[in-house]
Formats: sequence, C-alpha cells, structure tokens
Amino acid sequence: MRISESRKKFNVQYQIWELSSLSRMEFCRREGLSYSWFMTCQKKMLDEKKKGFERLETPHSAISTSGAIEFHYPDGRYFVFNPGTSVNLIRELVK
Repeated sequence: MRISESRKKFNVQYQIWELSSLSRMEFCRREGLSYSWFMTCQKKMLDEKKKGFERLETPHSAISTSGAIEFHYPDGRYFVFNPGTSVNLIRELVK
C-alpha cells in the first residue's frame, strides 16, 4: 500500500503535536497548517484504526509460556489477562 505525501506529512505533524502540550488549533497556527486539514486527516486516521486489528510483531522472548495475555500501553500502563478471559472484556478494557 502506497502512502501519499500528504499522509506522510500528516503522520509526522501528528506525532509532533502529540508530544507538544498545545491544543490542535494552537499547534496548527504555530506550524502554519490548516486546522481543517489537520482535523480531516486525524478523523481519517482514527476511522482507519477502528476498521480492524493491526498486526503486532512480538519478539520470541516476549511470548508467554503461562498462557497469560499482557497488553502494554506506550506510557507504561499494562493489563495482564489470565487464560480464558473473555475477548469482549479485553476489547472493552483496551479501547
């Protein structure tokens, strides 16, 4: 799948915005970006993420031998689910 130049630009700008403490509007003003363009791209990105699962690459050393499932967020928070935990429960907790 080929990613457009506009999409690449947005992905970079979005990552920079996430690291800033600025509102979207203030960030766009400072960066000389169209606020409506930024919001439209963000909506498209979020809609695409809702469509399904993303493939995760797991290093062999991270594979659980106990059968437990661990879900780690980038900020350090995590869940540990015992074998047999309802998929619906997991889905609700990690939204």
